[in-house]
Amino acid sequence: MADVRCFVVVLLLPVILATVSYDGYRTFRVTVADDDEFYFLKSLFETHPKYDVWKEARRHGDHVDVMVAPDDIDYFTVTLKHKKITFNTMIEDVGALLTTHKQEREARQPQIYYDFTTYHTLEEIEGYLNELQGNYSSQVTLFDVGTSYEGRTIRGAKLLNFYGTDPEVTDLLDNIDIYYVPVVNVDGYEYTWTSDRLWRKTRSPNEGSPCVGTDPNRNWEFFWCEQGSSTLPCSDAYCGSSAFSEVEVSSTATYLQSVPNLQMFLSFHAYGQWYMTPWAHYIAPPDNYDEQLDVCNRAITALMDNNGGSVTFECGTIQSFVGK
Repeated sequence: MADVRCFVVVLLLPVILATVSYDGYRTFRVTVADDDEFYFLKSLFETHPKYDVWKEARRHGDHVDVMVAPDDIDYFTVTLKHKKITFNTMIEDVGALLTTHKQEREARQPQIYYDFTTYHTLEEIEGYLNELQGNYSSQVTLFDVGTSYEGRTIRGAKLLNFYGTDPEVTDLLDNIDIYYVPVVNVDGYEYTWTSDRLWRKTRSPNEGSPCVGTDPNRNWEFFWCEQGSSTLPCSDAYCGSSAFSEVEVSSTATYLQSVPNLQMFLSFHAYGQWYMTPWAHYIAPPDNYDEQLDVCNRAITALMDNNGGSVTFECGTIQSFVGK
């Protein structure tokens, strides 16, 4: 039995289709040249919460990706031109792109093998987990993290140490137990396929508000609802009525506490090529930051080597990426 545990969860925040219409919505890439532009844009987005920021700028020369509703496009572009801020159109019509992706998916032939180059429904993901356990019962075992607000099971897979084919993989699994949870926000992810493809939050109601859901990423107890969070239930960054108010988050935390000798926790998201390390709430990095940065650099080098350099990644603390 391996004596080191690694827990991996995926908080899928996908970008693709549904009944909520995004016809005419446009996504812009805005270049940030200096501090004046950085703080102007920050203020602009704070005072216009309808602007949907997909990616924030990290430094001068970096860019912001933001989706703007049809009625706001003229004001947005005129404002940037007036400030002489450089921008270009990244997606001309988000709704049209979502429709194209939907049509491509519907036209796709049934796959014999699981396709890792596309997004899958929750049913397909769970089917793949079951298939893994069925085909590799000595190497994969499934486990349940908990049950969502709407009653769906949050399921994961544990990789066992009975591999014995590839020496590097065998050595890894002989020394590390890997727990993998493909989707934690199962209700929200299902909702992206049935109603709003850009949905991000959970699906639990908020007392006194017509807006549904909490951002599960901001519902954890550690420095709950501080920097980068919102107390407004209609915000995509809403932190919830209290820490662990969302059963999906509290169940994951409880399960994590049950894993002995847990050494690493990785949370994967679906937008932005960033490998972010602690801290988010504090500017100074942790004492072992050099070690974390070394692991990060080796990880992104392997990722970029694997995709031939077509996608680039960056390392840094969460604070250095989004905390300015």
